[in-house]
Amino acid sequence: MTTLKWQCVNVDPGSCSIDQSVGPVSESGLKPGVRLSHTTIFTLSCSGGGGATTVQTSVEVKVFLPGRIEVRP
Repeated sequence: MTTLKWQCVNVDPGSCSIDQSVGPVSESGLKPGVRLSHTTIFTLSCSGGGGATTVQTSVEVKVFLPGRIEVRP
């Protein structure tokens, strides 16, 4: 599991959201317990200036699966 953390300034209240089924979020916060089975790109979008400007930023969260280890007696 991973935790997403973000902080936005000078944005319209209630205008932020994160894709990948996270949905609407506050201007800053944490989303703990996000389960990932593969590498995923999350995009945060917020609007400012009465919705006149939308800003987006993305982050890639990499998932590394454990390799197989063979143990011989």
